[in-house]
Amino acid sequence: DVQVKHAFLLSLDPVGAKIVQLRLHGKTTSEIAAIMGLSSTRTSDIFQKSMRLLAAEFGFTYTPATAGRRPLNKAVANV
Repeated sequence: DVQVKHAFLLSLDPVGAKIVQLRLHGKTTSEIAAIMGLSSTRTSDIFQKSMRLLAAEFGFTYTPATAGRRPLNKAVANV
């Protein structure tokens, strides 16, 4: 359930939860960085950390290569 996963992440990392939410709504790392006032690199780092937290808690596999340049909704169907 997406809401459960979002609530879990929100409790641990509110910034990461917002970044993941924006990615799931189709925003690019550059767009999110501009919205959040962060560098693209920092945005990407936070996203990857957040995805690792979700993967560890909910038992799916995530590596940075999983997201790659493919659409995120296909890469993390379990989120």
